[in-house]
Amino acid sequence: NVVGGRVGCVVSCSKPLLSYGAQQTAQGSQLLVDFPDCVTRSVAFCYGITGPVLNVNAACATGLQSVMVGAEWIREGRCDVVLAGAAESSLHPLYVAGFSQMGVLSEKNKVCPFDQARDGFVIGEGAGVLVLESLSFARKRRAKIYGELLGWDFSCDAHHPVRFSGSGVEIAGSLSRSLHRAGMSKVDYVNAHGTGTHLNDALEIKAIKRVFKKRGPSVSSTKGSTGHLLGASGAVELGFCFLALRDQVLPPTLNLKDPIDKDVDFVPKKSYKKKIDTIAKLNFGFGGAIGTMIIRK
Repeated sequence: NVVGGRVGCVVSCSKPLLSYGAQQTAQGSQLLVDFPDCVTRSVAFCYGITGPVLNVNAACATGLQSVMVGAEWIREGRCDVVLAGAAESSLHPLYVAGFSQMGVLSEKNKVCPFDQARDGFVIGEGAGVLVLESLSFARKRRAKIYGELLGWDFSCDAHHPVRFSGSGVEIAGSLSRSLHRAGMSKVDYVNAHGTGTHLNDALEIKAIKRVFKKRGPSVSSTKGSTGHLLGASGAVELGFCFLALRDQVLPPTLNLKDPIDKDVDFVPKKSYKKKIDTIAKLNFGFGGAIGTMIIRK
């Protein structure tokens, strides 16, 4: 029942939606394209949202950065409630061919995050949307509260169109800023971007260890079960994080047999119960987009 000017929508899509067919015109066949913000506008229209409506485009960090934008709207007092997240449908031959040319797709058709034998990711499709609101508003409507967003940071590596700097310093810096804004120095669990590519996984662990040193939170990637949802990854995986807080269970890293770092608990193959109060979520995108967020029970 909560709709109108005090409600915002930042349910984003990182790429144009391409049709599988082609429209025949006098000039020949033409690819049918919907702009990414058609998703945002469709959600706003469906629910009668007349507050701030925005599509965030940050490649594979789109979902997480969309949640950050929605949270900022609430902190600024613009909104009481924001629908935030992302949707992605990229199984079009054009997109598949592009990722294939980049050499990031798994030839085994299997995502093996943080494994020595990892060889790339598998494209998945999906969507995740979270309802964000101030604590006072949530209590007023007696909402079921899954957790709290404490601190976040979005920035850019600015190193290369498709590769991050090998030092991991910008990722580590973003994570450190999120922790500082959350008033924390450690977390119980890190839900990693963990794409199963050679460069991402090694770089991400380097950045995590740079920040936490020997304090060693558990680290896992859920892309072994979902595939890489690209722009929707952060929103869906953040949902997994809140379910982990609710159930006090660490999500597993599937397909992990030979970890790239023996000192890190990657939660291999099977989930297990653990007391979890705080979680760090990380996502990165081609072009250098970085998103990090700290949440708690």
